[in-house]
Amino acid sequence: MENWTKTEDKILKKHYPLIGSKVIQFLPNRTLTAIDHRVRRLGIKYGLFEDGEEGYLDIETTNLRADFAYMVSYAIKVKGSDKVYSGVITKKEIFDEEFDKRLITECITDMRRFKRLYTYYGTKFDIPFLRSRALKWKAEFPSFGLIQHQDIYYLVKNRLCLSRNRLEAVCEFFGIDGKTKLDGDIWVRAAVGNKECLNYIYIHNVADVAILEKVHQRIKEFCDVNKRSI
Repeated sequence: MENWTKTEDKILKKHYPLIGSKVIQFLPNRTLTAIDHRVRRLGIKYGLFEDGEEGYLDIETTNLRADFAYMVSYAIKVKGSDKVYSGVITKKEIFDEEFDKRLITECITDMRRFKRLYTYYGTKFDIPFLRSRALKWKAEFPSFGLIQHQDIYYLVKNRLCLSRNRLEAVCEFFGIDGKTKLDGDIWVRAAVGNKECLNYIYIHNVADVAILEKVHQRIKEFCDVNKRSI
């Protein structure tokens, strides 16, 4: 196989971090396998961030509106790693009417570990909910531009054609296992501090961020790396 030219390497360094294997449009004489081998040799990675700088965020709450609810748990999975930063509310905090004050603060601290976060419908729910509860507790939520954000929900909605765009439906379509279901009884009991139910929701929460990463890996080639902020 012929050697790679300086011009080809320059194209890889400029475009591959942004568009991944779609760089083949600028290298019509190269195969995807050849491109994959070359970027590995040059140490070029898809995406603008180093290992550990991207994470998958999901929260669980007692309701959908921040003025009528509080956060029960959160989980942030480090991209490409088994490491998960997480937390869950306690019965004592609920009965002492501290609710999610500690949890919000800890979640924000863990969010700041990352330069980029991925969510599923986080644009409309997770991020606004967190910001609202942070303002209530006078916690310092990251200001605009500090952490980039990409909502996988909109990738699914705009790039695929499914009957439903819920994460559960996407997992079923892709054959991704691990999405647990929650019933109302568990939610109601958790809201009043039932330890078993709180633990069940927490486990569900942690599983969701692992699943979200798998979904993202299946469709990431169909999107560019945007620079939207949380």
